[in-house]
Amino acid sequence: MALCIFILTSSILIILPQIEQKLYARALIKISAGTATSIMSTNSAIVYSFEWILLGENFRCIKTIATALAINGVVIISFDSEFLEIIYLKYFG
Repeated sequence: MALCIFILTSSILIILPQIEQKLYARALIKISAGTATSIMSTNSAIVYSFEWILLGENFRCIKTIATALAINGVVIISFDSEFLEIIYLKYFG
């Protein structure tokens, strides 16, 4: 039983970074490298959100504020002219 759990956990930890790299490479086709990097840098904020929701981690106000500020910073950085042009063409063009 423990061996099955180890193999399952190991395979998940091997597959997830591969998926992340594929998604990053596909994002570089659509948007600039700076925008893609800023979006990918929200990983720590997403991990904190999931640990709070799924694992029942203790709520910490300072971590929540830092997570919100990090996500807001990425959103502001991501609104460059190229990104807005892609959104405009997708929905209105």
